[in-house]
Amino acid sequence: MMKPESILIVLLALIFVMTLTACDNTSALSENNDEVEVYNIELSRDNLNWIEVSGQVENRTEEDLSYVSISVFIYDENDNRVGSGYTNKSNVGIGESFEWLATTAYDGEYDYYEVEFEYSY
Repeated sequence: MMKPESILIVLLALIFVMTLTACDNTSALSENNDEVEVYNIELSRDNLNWIEVSGQVENRTEEDLSYVSISVFIYDENDNRVGSGYTNKSNVGIGESFEWLATTAYDGEYDYYEVEFEYSY
């Protein structure tokens, strides 16, 4: 059984960091909580064949978000991180949504990817 302190730490981490994972055959995922919604996540390649991951975020809180950061991690079949990308946005108003795009400098094969986002008020 987990100690109450451990449960609290886990819950706080879940509130501020959401991780989405997709395999090669998944074109879109969504992850929702009462505060922030992340949806329409898609992976594509740019004109240099680098992996790009895009999606949308909606602020469903009752406060403006001062900062949202989105990180993308690309993994091979051996669970090695082979690429990553990052983007951010400041001043996301109540009810506001925005599209994001994170480009990696990786043009090889991959097995799956993860999207992590953090936000602050």
